[in-house]
Amino acid sequence: MGSSVYYIVIFTGAGAPRAGFLMPHTSASATVATPTFIREVLFATAGGLVMAPLIGVVMGLLSVSFGRVRILARVGLAVGTLYVGASLFVFASRVFVLMFSPSVVGRAPITAVGLARESIVLAMLGLTSRWYFLLLVPLTYGTHRLLARAWRERRASLA
Repeated sequence: MGSSVYYIVIFTGAGAPRAGFLMPHTSASATVATPTFIREVLFATAGGLVMAPLIGVVMGLLSVSFGRVRILARVGLAVGTLYVGASLFVFASRVFVLMFSPSVVGRAPITAVGLARESIVLAMLGLTSRWYFLLLVPLTYGTHRLLARAWRERRASLA
């Protein structure tokens, strides 16, 4: 029985994949998370980690109207912000890697549109193919609900 291992992959448009994003891989042999592997993971996600607070603020601002819409629209907003937030995280991670990785020097240039498209696809695949969205959508919904309540209380205290 194979173990599930995560490899860091980035698609630069030409040649072999390079370090940059977590992608699942199943192998018959177990792979140990070596310090080099951990360093690559941290480097690959550094841009997203740096931008995460800003991404969180932007997604949180969408919670203002969360309490005023119907339940189906709330679920749609939760799903949408989850995927948009994940895509922004991947985009920020990719930009960081492209800016600071010596392994992408001399490779075919990637356009902003191509980078955005790739970020959306990778986020969708990452959340959907491993069924993470089943856990993350209810958490996103609950977070929006708490933020909407906080926004409502804040408005009431100012009035």
